[in-house]
Amino acid sequence: MTAARPYVTIALASGGTGGHVFPAEALARALMARGHRPVLFSDRRGDAFAKTDGIDRRGIPAGPLHGG
Repeated sequence: MTAARPYVTIALASGGTGGHVFPAEALARALMARGHRPVLFSDRRGDAFAKTDGIDRRGIPAGPLHGG
């Protein structure tokens, strides 16, 4: 008999584009299905793409780097 493993909180950070947000959401859902608690961090641009029903989502101030 194996002891139940406690869930793990996992922070996922994604940029504000769909190419970053969608894979992060898919990974978050897979982690949730395994009993973990993902927290998805993204900048305000990610709000336009976010479909994070049931996923703990946090906005952070971020943006592109400039200057070459």
